[in-house]
Amino acid sequence: MGTKTLAIPKTQLKVFILIVFSWVNLSQNQYFAQAKDTQVKPAQIKFTKFQMSKLHCQNAKDIFPVSRWQSLLDQIIDSNGQLDYPRLQSAPLSEQFQALVHDIYQTKVDIHASACSQLAFWLNAYNALTIKQVLAYPNLESVATAVKDAPRYAFFKQKQHPLTQEFIHDQLLSLDDIEHRLIRARFAEPRIHFALNCASQSCPPLSRQAFFANDLVQQLEQVTKNFINHPKYNRFTDRTWSVSKIFSWYKEDFIIHQRLSVTGHQKEITTSDQALKSYIEQYLDNKTLKAQARPISPSPQKPKELSTRAITIEFLNYDWSLNGKRPKSLN
Repeated sequence: MGTKTLAIPKTQLKVFILIVFSWVNLSQNQYFAQAKDTQVKPAQIKFTKFQMSKLHCQNAKDIFPVSRWQSLLDQIIDSNGQLDYPRLQSAPLSEQFQALVHDIYQTKVDIHASACSQLAFWLNAYNALTIKQVLAYPNLESVATAVKDAPRYAFFKQKQHPLTQEFIHDQLLSLDDIEHRLIRARFAEPRIHFALNCASQSCPPLSRQAFFANDLVQQLEQVTKNFINHPKYNRFTDRTWSVSKIFSWYKEDFIIHQRLSVTGHQKEITTSDQALKSYIEQYLDNKTLKAQARPISPSPQKPKELSTRAITIEFLNYDWSLNGKRPKSLN
């Protein structure tokens, strides 16, 4: 008895193949989406969401409890940007801070809200939760070595913050998750590096002002300018710029942004070093240049062509010692 073969009409076969192909393609897209959700390596993050420089924040609404955060900041930061951690451990500030952290954890950020509102929330949240972690280590000397019997910088990788969001599937997030997955992966904004405070002496100082959604662009501009022109973090001579390691660690962030910002001058920025110099120079004050070096240009205005000169960039050592009074033991 001969074997019968099942004949499938060509139209049905085409439909079947199309369904299978669509299912495979959907599965692959879901896989890569999940992989991106768990990605925290800065070098592999792609800026695809918000270009903050193109946004207007005037009508943006605050998601973060900024007035309460501002009240705390007014009482814990001195004129040199140093924090009084022990004061946050004593009443009534301790109760106020704990209530603030509770509200941060309870907030689910609407991904359809203004980009200014979202970014302001995450910048404030990162800074507040960094303080929360510092307070857990009595007599802490450095966040780099805070976690005993663990690699350096484990402090930033501790998944202890219940910040479940629509696009993040983890139950608990770390400070690194907030910085790389909730901020850098979603906002093409290099100025965030001068707004985030890592509780260390070489970090940009914790802003004495909470970040307000409707004033965020101006605030980011100000903290960037303050940091770049402060001799504690960056030093400039006529031939050598000794700058913060932040410009090395996150070099690609600044380079990508600068190349996108000079569409009409692509020929002038041909190397990564030129792009980095171009980014820094736009924030340099003449006062900084005159105080730290011989004038690079006789022009009374800020030189516009510094990046075309033979300037060497070197990166300063990073001081990870705590940025204030050590937390006290509560035992």
